[in-house]
Amino acid sequence: MTMTIPTTYTGWTGELAAIAAHPLVSGTLFAGAGFYQDRSDFDEGIEPCGIYRSDDHGGSWQFLGPTAPISEVLDIAFDAVDPDLIYAATNGDGLWRSTDGGTNWAHVPISDTLSPVVVEAIVTHPETPGKVYVRTYSYAESPNPEPELWVSEDAGDTWQQLAYVFLGVDLLISPPVPGYPPYTLYTGCEAGLCRSDDDGQTWEPVEGAPRPEILTAASDGERTVIYLGSPGGLVTSIEQQSALLLNTIPGRGSVLGSGVYRMTARLQSHRVYLPSVMRGYMP
Repeated sequence: MTMTIPTTYTGWTGELAAIAAHPLVSGTLFAGAGFYQDRSDFDEGIEPCGIYRSDDHGGSWQFLGPTAPISEVLDIAFDAVDPDLIYAATNGDGLWRSTDGGTNWAHVPISDTLSPVVVEAIVTHPETPGKVYVRTYSYAESPNPEPELWVSEDAGDTWQQLAYVFLGVDLLISPPVPGYPPYTLYTGCEAGLCRSDDDGQTWEPVEGAPRPEILTAASDGERTVIYLGSPGGLVTSIEQQSALLLNTIPGRGSVLGSGVYRMTARLQSHRVYLPSVMRGYMP
C-alpha cells in the first residue's frame, strides 16, 4: 500500500482513525489518518490529521486536505442522496464538509457552539438530502462538558438543537419497518440505549440494552435488527420487540476490549475494510 502524504510528516508514524466506503463507487474509500513523532500525542488524540482518498480498494492513497492540519478524525459520513456531500467529525476541530466529492474541505460551525468542539458521531438521513445529525461536546467552558445533539436540514448551514440525552457515543437511524414510524433515531444515553420516533424531539430508553459504543442496523423489509457494541459484548434487538440477546465469545473468559468493531463492506467486490484494532483476553 502506498500513501501520498504532506512532506511535513515524512518519517512520522501514521495511524488510521476513521474509514468510509463511497456508497456508489466500488473501491473508492475515504479515511482520516493522523501522524505523530511522540506516541503520547496519538494517545491524547492531538496528532495532526488529514483526510485521504483511495480509488483502488486501499492500495494507494492521496491526501485531500484540509490545507491546515485538523485534530483526529472520528467519523466520516456521506449524504444519503448526494454522495458528493461528505462530512468529517473531528476530536476538537468540530465538523468539516466537502460539497465536491472530497476535493475541497471547509469548517462548518454548529450554531453558536464555542471551540474546541468534539464531534463524536454523524448520521445522515436516508431519504432527505442535506439532513444530518451530529453529537457534540464543547470544551470552551468546562473540562467535563455535557453532550449535545444537533440536526441540520440544509447540509450544515443552520442547526437546531435536539432534546438532551446523557452520555453515549454513536448515532443511528434504523431502516423503516412497515406499520411503524418511518425512521427511528438511536443513541447512547445514561439509561443505556435510547430511541426517538419523532426526529429527536423526545427520547425513551430501550429496556435491557447496555450503553453502546457503536451501533448498526440491518433490515429485510419486514423487520429491523439493531446491533450494538458495548464493553460487555454484542447485543442484538429486533425492532419493536423487547427481547434482547447478550452474546459471549465462545471459549473466552474475560475479554479485554470486547465488542463489535465497525466495518465497511462492498459485497459486489468481495472486499471488507476494517480499522486496525487491538484486543486481548484473559482465560
